[in-house]
Amino acid sequence: MVFILPKSPIGKLDIKKEPFPKVQNGVSSPQLGIWIEVIHWWRWGDYRLALLIIVYVATSLLVSSHGGRVRVLGDGSSIFSVLDYGAVGDGKQDDTQAFSKAWTNVCNAIGNTPTLVVPQGKTFLLNSIKFKGPCKSPDIHFQIEGDIVAHNDISEWENCEDNTWIYFAYIDNLFVQGQGSIDGRGSIWWKNAPLTRINRDTHATINEETNSCNRPTALRFLRCYGLQVRGTTHKNSPGNHITLAGTNNSTISNINIFAPKDSPNTDGIDISSTSHLNILNSVIETGDDCIAIGSNTAWINIANVTCGPGHGISVGSLGEDGAQAKVEEIHVSNCTFNNTSNGARIKTWQGGSGYARKITYDNIILIDAKNPIIIDQYYCNGDKNCKTQASAVAITDVKFSEFRGTSASEAAITLNCSQVSPCNTIVIETIDITTSDRTKILTSKCENAHPLQNSVVPLVHCAK
Repeated sequence: MVFILPKSPIGKLDIKKEPFPKVQNGVSSPQLGIWIEVIHWWRWGDYRLALLIIVYVATSLLVSSHGGRVRVLGDGSSIFSVLDYGAVGDGKQDDTQAFSKAWTNVCNAIGNTPTLVVPQGKTFLLNSIKFKGPCKSPDIHFQIEGDIVAHNDISEWENCEDNTWIYFAYIDNLFVQGQGSIDGRGSIWWKNAPLTRINRDTHATINEETNSCNRPTALRFLRCYGLQVRGTTHKNSPGNHITLAGTNNSTISNINIFAPKDSPNTDGIDISSTSHLNILNSVIETGDDCIAIGSNTAWINIANVTCGPGHGISVGSLGEDGAQAKVEEIHVSNCTFNNTSNGARIKTWQGGSGYARKITYDNIILIDAKNPIIIDQYYCNGDKNCKTQASAVAITDVKFSEFRGTSASEAAITLNCSQVSPCNTIVIETIDITTSDRTKILTSKCENAHPLQNSVVPLVHCAK
């Protein structure tokens, strides 16, 4: 263990103790010597150095009581490698306990920017794990440079009640970053997909025969204010890859999400009960929505995202099982839909209530995308909740602008709005969509909508 302290006006003091000696009567002999040094430097007036030595002693006692080692850098930040807590990193032995022990020390560290490090060049096998706060430091870093993998045998999974593989909760200013990967090995779950569905309001995967959990979310963040996720790769989740709930003032940027085109319900990012979120400069290829925006969300900014394959960037679905929706100020810009089954989509269930409003999709590139622009207020699962009902989520103040590229479906623009609560204040402008199949003629479809249009190809015939 090496602690490098700033140079004092009187002299330089290097403290090097590794490992910690056995504690006797509450204080080890080297630590007793350090307390003498504190008194010495305090008497000479170097209070800053004395205080730093006190911090050293406190940290040493913490680490010696919890196991593992910590390295404190010159800027005061502390590094906790999972290898120092017993992680093997061979992809075969379970490293869950080592990660838990490292997290305990990280979350209790009082220095600047405690950082849990997942080292490069190793593969760490994890079972279900929860990293829970609140933590003592004002910000926490979780540096992923190696690879994290799930068990490839369902019988090995534990703690199914959380329906989550890796869970971060109640941690403010959490930075998850690095060049490593998180692989959910979801193929062992996908074969059971016909038994399950996802509730888009809660983002829970439900087994409709047993009502038990199934196909867990790979990575969930709950009430992590000021979250930043940057640079990581996420792949093959059993269910949705990343779920955000109650995670305000956050940014996800420069990440990659990959799952096969036919993998069921493998959403890229699902969002609920969150405001002021940025999703930037990322690539998402999945078997379901690249991004799905659920209820109680506002001020979501999505920019420079390449989506496809997948089901597009969707607001919804909203209003399932009569739920009330509250969604506003959703802005999607400078994105590409490449071979997606939908592009810019808003989808609501009948029987719901509430609103989805102030939504914009701007400057969108289409590459063989089906249903490039679609509002569907009759969304249902094909065998339930599809009959006409007496209420609906109101969709108002929506703008689609600057779309260009090719459609793989005949319907380039679809506005399938509710008879009970028709779409209102819809603007479509500067749209140039052509067909990727010259044997087809592009069309638009309208029900219970009268949008304003300007420079739109193909024309929306129900427009005002």
